[in-house]
Amino acid sequence: MYVYVFTGRGSVMGYSPELSGINLPEHFGPWVMTRALTMVAGETGRPTVDTDACLGDIEQFGYHLTERGMRITASETVVPGTTPVRRMSA
Repeated sequence: MYVYVFTGRGSVMGYSPELSGINLPEHFGPWVMTRALTMVAGETGRPTVDTDACLGDIEQFGYHLTERGMRITASETVVPGTTPVRRMSA
């Protein structure tokens, strides 16, 4: 399955089969699509997302959400503010 990965507010990530991300919860947006993945049930080795949990949530809810790599739900109301890390060359 093609899954599009979006960044949202703070460190929230959204995974959706919709290229536009229109089905992602608005209160975690704005959403910016960052990449596309091909996911297959049972695969392992993705360090940032549990493929089976992601595909299961997409089947049940239409999308999958994580915050700092941990699964969250759309009913979460507060996303901790995070300051982006600025990497500077030496």
